[in-house]
Amino acid sequence: MTSTDRVTKLERAAEKARREKAKLEEIERLAKESRAAQRKTILQAEAAVREETRKATNKRRYYVGFLAEEAGLFTWSNADLQKIFLAVARLGETPSPGAVLESLLLDVPAGSVGITSEGMATP
Repeated sequence: MTSTDRVTKLERAAEKARREKAKLEEIERLAKESRAAQRKTILQAEAAVREETRKATNKRRYYVGFLAEEAGLFTWSNADLQKIFLAVARLGETPSPGAVLESLLLDVPAGSVGITSEGMATP
């Protein structure tokens, strides 16, 4: 084997190494682009979920406000409304809050209910 053959063999090996490195870099670039595209898709899906959640929450807020208006609660002061909502919120931990509230209101004679500073109904 002559020195020219060795150089040619080394050159071929170096060229092969450059090609392999270029392939690897291309694979890495494509993988990075793929991850970026996946990340973008995930972020878009999460944004869509947040938007739908926001819409549902706003719809629910509007409906609760509508119910409060229809029930005549808009004439009440903000302080009274806050006390009532704080008291009613405690019912959220019960299995059937509507039934519990109804039974509480039926047990108290009309006109004898007051609200404490803690927001609790008192006879």
